[in-house]
Amino acid sequence: MGPIGRVLATSTACLVLALAVGCSDAAPVATRATPPATAPVSEGPKWVPLSFPGGSNFRSAVYDQARDCVWVITREFGPNLDQIFVTLTRINVADRSIVAQPLNLNGDNYDMGLIALDAQDVLWMAWGNVLTRFDPGPGATKQWTLPPYSGLARLYSTDGRMDAMTISSDGEIWLAAGMVSAVFGFNPRNESWDRPINLPFVPIDFRSVLAAPAPGIVTINGIALEGGAIDPNLSSRFAVIRTAERSVKTLSLPVARYVSIGNGQIVYWDGVASFDRYDVAKATSTVIATAPQYWGTTASMALDRDGDVWLPNTTEGFPGVAKLNPSTGAVSQFPFPIVIRYYQRPSPTPCFMHGCLPVECPPTVVFRCVPTPVSMNPEVQGMTPDAHGDVWMVTSASSVSNPDDHSIFAPVVELQPSA
Repeated sequence: MGPIGRVLATSTACLVLALAVGCSDAAPVATRATPPATAPVSEGPKWVPLSFPGGSNFRSAVYDQARDCVWVITREFGPNLDQIFVTLTRINVADRSIVAQPLNLNGDNYDMGLIALDAQDVLWMAWGNVLTRFDPGPGATKQWTLPPYSGLARLYSTDGRMDAMTISSDGEIWLAAGMVSAVFGFNPRNESWDRPINLPFVPIDFRSVLAAPAPGIVTINGIALEGGAIDPNLSSRFAVIRTAERSVKTLSLPVARYVSIGNGQIVYWDGVASFDRYDVAKATSTVIATAPQYWGTTASMALDRDGDVWLPNTTEGFPGVAKLNPSTGAVSQFPFPIVIRYYQRPSPTPCFMHGCLPVECPPTVVFRCVPTPVSMNPEVQGMTPDAHGDVWMVTSASSVSNPDDHSIFAPVVELQPSA
């Protein structure tokens, strides 16, 4: 699984997201825009980038309401690219100050981190096959390794790593690993893996989701097995698991991405054209809206404080994010800022070989020298709404101060829908 593609490297990195910040040679420091007294109540959406040191294309985030901060875990590389480690970063929402803390987590080229917050405001993180508990108060860390499992004997290099996690109302930590036909329950009170539950299908890397939509119920999506092998047609499967009885009810719902909205319901994208609501108790599925074109390889959907669902999407060919109201079916779309793509310096070779330059081209090739407005895809890997009505997105972009990978997007981008 190769690294996610990078976007154009230019000195205009700050400029393209300058809706909320200025541009200088240093990494931009974002601040919440305060409208003047004479300004209208709403000025429209604003995109606020935040950067921190390190280069990575695997991240995850969660909002912590008790501390009013966003926690981000990032895979980073050592100076010689021979060491891979994981950093936990805290972004304080009030002033956007950033504090980073290295973690003792192994992360190789195939791992994508997971992070969740329990009812006691303790962080739980999964990376590779290691579950980590981190209490931000005392800063105490403890780890446990996922137990061995033989449900699917053939595992490839990207398989067997935890790629879905949720915390149920009883405090149990639930995890699933790619291509392993089971979910695993971890009891934090007695620190034991006390509830492995077999599945008749397998979760898949980056696309499966675990959720706890009602007490005693956990759900997960994946793909079918046929005679012990993966179905070549990648038939969708969705399971409703009653954790006390360890019973699994498998459905053929086309659940490509989904999020729990509470009250025993989920909202899912069918992978084609619609958003649907599934009621676990009633076992009914209802189409609620036509979906905008989806993009992205990770299962990024999130529920905000108002009960709206957020996910990445494409609007007339331009990537961005969308907000769905599950009650009305209304969809609001927020395309990423437009970028003017051109080269920094004049080149002695003709324009048609190097794209558009910021100078006039020779008349014979002037038709090849028109700046092209585009909207770049930073690959949203996670979304976490805060308590103030804003949405935080972690992306595949490197630090804007990284000279080897000067991206037009920052590792974290905040959307203020009505700043």
